[in-house]
Amino acid sequence: MTTPFLSFATDVLGLTFTAEWTVLLRVSLDGMEPRDLEGEEREIARRLFGDVDVVPPMARALLVWSLGRGSGKTTVAVAIALFIMVTADVSTAGPGDVPVAIVVAPTKALARLGLRMARVLVGASPLASLVVRETEDGFELRRHDGSLVAFEVIAATRGGAAGRGRSILCVLIDEAEFFGSADADHVVNDTDVVAALTPRALPGAVFVLISTPWPTGTPSLMAQLIDSDFGSPATALVAVGASTFMQPGKTSLRLAYEREMARNAEDADREFNCARQNVGSSPKFFTADAIAAAVTGEPPTQRGPTFAALDFGLVADGSALIVAMRVSANIEIIAVHEMRPTKGMPLSPTSTADHFIGIAKAHGCTAIVHDGHYAQLIVERCAAARIAAVLKPGGNEGVVETHVVCKRALDERRVRMPEHARLIAALGTVRATPTPGGKISITMPRGRGLGHSDLASAFVLAVWAAAVLEARVDPAVERFASQKITAALAKIWPRSFAKDPRARDYDPEEFETPGFAQWVAGDEDR
Repeated sequence: MTTPFLSFATDVLGLTFTAEWTVLLRVSLDGMEPRDLEGEEREIARRLFGDVDVVPPMARALLVWSLGRGSGKTTVAVAIALFIMVTADVSTAGPGDVPVAIVVAPTKALARLGLRMARVLVGASPLASLVVRETEDGFELRRHDGSLVAFEVIAATRGGAAGRGRSILCVLIDEAEFFGSADADHVVNDTDVVAALTPRALPGAVFVLISTPWPTGTPSLMAQLIDSDFGSPATALVAVGASTFMQPGKTSLRLAYEREMARNAEDADREFNCARQNVGSSPKFFTADAIAAAVTGEPPTQRGPTFAALDFGLVADGSALIVAMRVSANIEIIAVHEMRPTKGMPLSPTSTADHFIGIAKAHGCTAIVHDGHYAQLIVERCAAARIAAVLKPGGNEGVVETHVVCKRALDERRVRMPEHARLIAALGTVRATPTPGGKISITMPRGRGLGHSDLASAFVLAVWAAAVLEARVDPAVERFASQKITAALAKIWPRSFAKDPRARDYDPEEFETPGFAQWVAGDEDR
């Protein structure tokens, strides 16, 4: 495929895309690596794909889109099928073989929605002149090179048999999460459909699994891929996006979401925000009992070495800083801070870094664990503040390591934390899923009002740092901390952890640290 998909979709099919859709398609179809995006597009990519820098070529052959109702996913997926039909290399197809793009769904009636959209797109475009045959279940095009290609709908059948014996250009599995799991002995499942059609795929073929989340009781192939490959693409490229994120200017969609929220908040959260609570069988990683046992309204009475953890986001998600103090074998969470952008007003990297590093210095932190975003800036600012900048452990092994250390500390009742509603809710979204080879995958699904679990990420890293890092105390920092913190700690505690996340976090006059930005009620949304 040498013709970029976005050019085909806009110039031939007449489609228009939001900035969010543009990023998703540039990465998924047109070969753009997330690391090469800049500014707002880079932040959009992180929100869609997770913390991904490079996409393995194999992963682009299996696209998994968990996108909200009304986001336009079926239209775009059908456009991909049409694009591949007219641009793919079909020279390896045998004599008389008509390569086909297939739409498959749990029912044929559902699959016909994709066919209806394909006919609308073709009929309103120059492709209409290429149609040579129409059937009840599809149509055929004769390409400019003389090759015949087809678009057809099929219903999923036992073992995926309905799609066998064809040369496959593209497979669109619509509402893939409505299928059951192969492990649960469902007669019809998306695992069998993919397995049956993959051997017949021509070079350049793409499989697209689209759906809103659905509580099938056991995870479909799509649900398993979301758990295993979101943020770490190996066999699939997973994108997750709420309806209003993908279509931010669509008033009718916002109103539909608000009506559904009034009727049934849980259903609305799943259908529009792609919330994955009660979907599949991925268990909660941190138990409700362990989290509840850690919550306390009393400030710490002893002092020890302090460590901070920073989760950095500027546009799509906010930034969070959490400070943990080690007291013997126990860990006290002594500061929780957030800054969140508003639409059209992203956070400033420099101001955000200076603000959080100033807070860390005020609490006497000798190390800040960061997630690698704007790493050079963080390292330079930390050096100026005489604080060590520690990059979090990398890869899936690093994610598992930090989360296991945190879980063990919570389960052993060695963590105390404030009653911070957003933090508690974010910890409840963390999931663990077994993967081949006896390993596990940790995921933090997006939740309404929680962003991309910035607080949970910072909490895990702060607890990990307090548990495993050695305190490297700079005498100047220690003197400053002793003078400024001891007297103020009990005074700050009630306000630092107010249930209203807009409450004032601290009085800047109490912490006269160079680099502190003015912090007043509501500044977290700037």
